Amino acid sequence: MKLTASFVATAASFFAVIAAFREEQVVLSQGAEEHLAPFNVAIIGAGAAGASSAYHLSKFAAANGFPVNITVFERNTYIGGRTTTVNAYDDPDLPVELGGSIFVQLNRIMVDAVKEFKLSTGSFRAANDEIPGASLAVWDGRNFVVTQESEGGWWDIAKLLWKYGLAPLKTRNLMKSTTGQFMEMYEEPVFPFKSLTQAVQDVGLLPATSVTGEQYMNANGIKGAFGHDIVQASTRVNYAQNLKYIHGLEAMVCMAAEGAMAVEGGNWQIFDNMIAAANATTMLETEVSSLERRGDSYLLSYHNAVEKSSLDLRAQLFDAVILAAPYQFADLNVTFALPHTPEKIPYVELHVTLLTSPHLLSPAFFGLPVDKPAPKVILTTLPLEEEPKEGADGCGSPGFFSISLLRLVINPHSGQQEYLYKIFSPSPPDSTFLTHLLGLKQPHDHTATGIGEKNISWLHRKVWHSYPYELPRVTFEEIQLDENLWYTSGIESLISTMETSSLSGMNVARLVVDKRRAELANDPASFDAEIITVFVGPCRNKLSVHGSHLGRTSDFFRAALKTQWKEGQAREVTLQDDDEKTVQMYLTFAYTGDIACKEEHADESPDAAIHTREYSLLAHAYVFGEKYQDIRFKNAVLAAFIAKGRVQDVNDTYWYPTDTEIDVLYRGTPPKSPARRLMVDLHVAAGEPEWLDNESNNADFILDLARKFLAIRHGSVKDISSIVDIAHVNYTETQSSLTTERGKKRAHDDL
Repeated sequence: MKLTASFVATAASFFAVIAAFREEQVVLSQGAEEHLAPFNVAIIGAGAAGASSAYHLSKFAAANGFPVNITVFERNTYIGGRTTTVNAYDDPDLPVELGGSIFVQLNRIMVDAVKEFKLSTGSFRAANDEIPGASLAVWDGRNFVVTQESEGGWWDIAKLLWKYGLAPLKTRNLMKSTTGQFMEMYEEPVFPFKSLTQAVQDVGLLPATSVTGEQYMNANGIKGAFGHDIVQASTRVNYAQNLKYIHGLEAMVCMAAEGAMAVEGGNWQIFDNMIAAANATTMLETEVSSLERRGDSYLLSYHNAVEKSSLDLRAQLFDAVILAAPYQFADLNVTFALPHTPEKIPYVELHVTLLTSPHLLSPAFFGLPVDKPAPKVILTTLPLEEEPKEGADGCGSPGFFSISLLRLVINPHSGQQEYLYKIFSPSPPDSTFLTHLLGLKQPHDHTATGIGEKNISWLHRKVWHSYPYELPRVTFEEIQLDENLWYTSGIESLISTMETSSLSGMNVARLVVDKRRAELANDPASFDAEIITVFVGPCRNKLSVHGSHLGRTSDFFRAALKTQWKEGQAREVTLQDDDEKTVQMYLTFAYTGDIACKEEHADESPDAAIHTREYSLLAHAYVFGEKYQDIRFKNAVLAAFIAKGRVQDVNDTYWYPTDTEIDVLYRGTPPKSPARRLMVDLHVAAGEPEWLDNESNNADFILDLARKFLAIRHGSVKDISSIVDIAHVNYTETQSSLTTERGKKRAHDDL
């Protein structure tokens, strides 16, 4: 049956249900290499944690000898999460970091990834020697309390020691010992850690996380102005928090800046390469809306993140799920009770402003003489008499956390040399602030919308929920939220960096693989490398398959291969009444997890016979799965049914199952089968009267269809659109639903 595009608005929406069908044809041979059925894992979030989860999951699974299928869902249009770039002047040759800007030599995962993927790195601040002004300074809103003329020269170090005594050296030693303790979390016996709280305790970091940075430094004999002037400037630029409130571990992390670097073109490339190396399926602009427990698996419902139409809702079943984004921002409807739900914690709302201008920073803005250039990077602390505040009020009188002159750029529109700036602040800098900052004349340089392009030629604003308020704490979020549901973002309350999110992803990946390995070890059939001979059809055509695959997801074959039965003893299985194509399709699924029924260029073809052959094969395959009790295979076949119906041929025509395929399904499935419901709902949502003209329509199907229309008429089902919405997520069968139906059948037979 076919329906042209002009008549199928509802049908097109209906067939946006599941896009899990893979089109590659896989041909098995008797010498097929032994491997287990793939373990299907969904990762929600393609930032540092999600990318690292995918990358390390792939590596750990391969090292343990079992395959994984990884699908990464990301609501944004890009990989990298809070690590992303934008293009100055909208010119792709001028990328600038909008999020995570640097990592350091201590960041083992990041540094190793750069080497593996052969990425180029440079200093996070370009050499700006030709630009006048000190390299860096700390401003308290009135005066510069520290000025560094060059990049860490000996004279600047000498001045620090003269002003602060031994505090800089003591702080450096404390930083090294504290971060050294943290690095133990990368190694056995701490790694992998099932509990972040226990890991922090095991490496001895509770004394650092349980107190503020100010208290931690005082407890270690570091007092005086160094903490206020230098360490607090660092906690403010890195975490928008004052030393009196941020916990001690994070304060020390802020001081671990040795070997700071950035990937040329953007740090996001690390995570893009990680996901590519994992061979993961990446679903960008896709938002996961709900998570439902289905037996031992999870049903993810998802839709286009831009349109957010319920008619675009799709669903897919996974063995495990990794939530690699803060739970409170995931907008995820979990339809079952979690043993533990991550708490909602306050995140910093950080305003990032990027701009280009032909003007240097105004000396007058900072109280400098007109002939004294302003520093190129300006961090802030508070005046000594100003009481530090927490939360959104923590910025205080300086009004911003940092201003950085990143580098010289050439305006591609004017060809003139300009300066590229980045500002971190608690609120967006307005035109008055920017006018004073750049020393512009008032008011004639202003337009109705702000400052004219001759003074600010390009401007980009972004608001991030950049990191949590790192308050002192002694307990941290659980990593395992459910049997096979894992969470990476708990580590952000400990340390929030690209590296630590990557560590959390690596840790979760190892936990997932270790759990899976233990499950396989407890299932001897999983490692049955013996070859089973399968005789198919009346001619007893012979196929060969590993026992580990044949019994992996089928209750029937698993039982038949037990040694107390003759099939198990002979290591032979006879499928006399089954078609060889169907059996080949099933064995392909057993090895690869794919439903292979596509003919070359079939989707584009206007030839009805091609589409009929595909639907016929799918119908017989579903009945085969019903007969041999393989829920996963049946679910995958239905996903393929639905996916095929979403595709138009070259004439903008949709093709659907005919009465013949519907009859096959009805003859081979019990009442209330998901396959039957799919056929009925399809006709309700998209059918035309002539579809029922054929006298060969199955009588039970016609009866089910009539019942559905009567339900609509009498209000049990309100309208067709509600049927479409229900259909999106209700065709996945679970072990519990199968058991219930069998119980009903046994009870009927007993009567």
